[in-house]
Amino acid sequence: MTDFIIKYRWLIISVCLAAGIALGSLIPLSKTDPEIRNYIPPTMKSRVETDKIENEFGVQDMVMLLFSDSTILTAENLKQIKDIDKDISKLSGVTSRISPFTVRTIKSNDDMMVADPLIRRIPSDPEGMDQLKKDILINKFARDIVVSSDMTSASITATINNSETENVTLHKIDSIITAHPGDTKVLKGGLPYVRQHILKDVKKDGIVLVPLALIIMLLVLKSALGEWRSVVMPFSVVVLSLALSMGLIPLLGWKLSMIIILVPIILIAVANNYGIYLVARYQELRLKGEINSNKELIRELLGSLNMPILFSGLTTVAGILGLLAHSIIPAKQVGGSVTWVTSVVS
Repeated sequence: MTDFIIKYRWLIISVCLAAGIALGSLIPLSKTDPEIRNYIPPTMKSRVETDKIENEFGVQDMVMLLFSDSTILTAENLKQIKDIDKDISKLSGVTSRISPFTVRTIKSNDDMMVADPLIRRIPSDPEGMDQLKKDILINKFARDIVVSSDMTSASITATINNSETENVTLHKIDSIITAHPGDTKVLKGGLPYVRQHILKDVKKDGIVLVPLALIIMLLVLKSALGEWRSVVMPFSVVVLSLALSMGLIPLLGWKLSMIIILVPIILIAVANNYGIYLVARYQELRLKGEINSNKELIRELLGSLNMPILFSGLTTVAGILGLLAHSIIPAKQVGGSVTWVTSVVS
């Protein structure tokens, strides 16, 4: 095996570089999947039942806006909530809303049930605000649903539909909030906003974390191995591993996710040890000065480390293969891609 590697070294290096460049060129084609339900196998019982419900009643994705202040029951705060609620109701991408201005107060009047708005008009005096507070506390449809019991928070919950793309609807809601500033702190939540943040965070993590991890690894290798030429080999192996693994994602039709973005970080942690073994042993043999020929030095180097590197790679592969049994789809994909690249590298 050692003689084979030495004889065909340039061919092996060329094939590895060509594969790395080819797969690395596919990385920009990767797409991000922000839909959390796609992380779950379609055959899982809970996913099957959820799909049945949604096929029958349609997908119901909700967005929640939470308004917070020391006291929410002021004319300015209520007007801000009312204006935002009114503008959201005009959006074609919103089906329904629940807010302090849509909740009803159910009363009995002359043996008839009467449903009046919780807030007919915004009170302008302290007595009116006190009465509104009492009405909220005794209304089970309002208390701790659209207004908190301590009167510091209120909410608008909007159900969005597919008449417009989700990003367009969220952008319009954000624009409405911006157009109606106030003293309240506005928090936004719901699966649509979670998906929006996943799209941004996955891209940001790929752009920031991977180069940062490579720089840290480069500095650690330089401090440990000393010479820059001793750093090039293990570092190049890691870069090649990243290109191979991340290029597999679009090639296999997979999409980036919060879990798959961990692949390059895992590879940076596990793929450089083989190169470090070789460089450390090379430096050791060179310092002894017992071997004068470079070819004999390489033969001794590879011959003495073939089995340790092989078993080190096998144990890593065996450990990561466990992810293939995971129920979450991206975790299986991480196990498959990291296992394949680790096998190639080792």
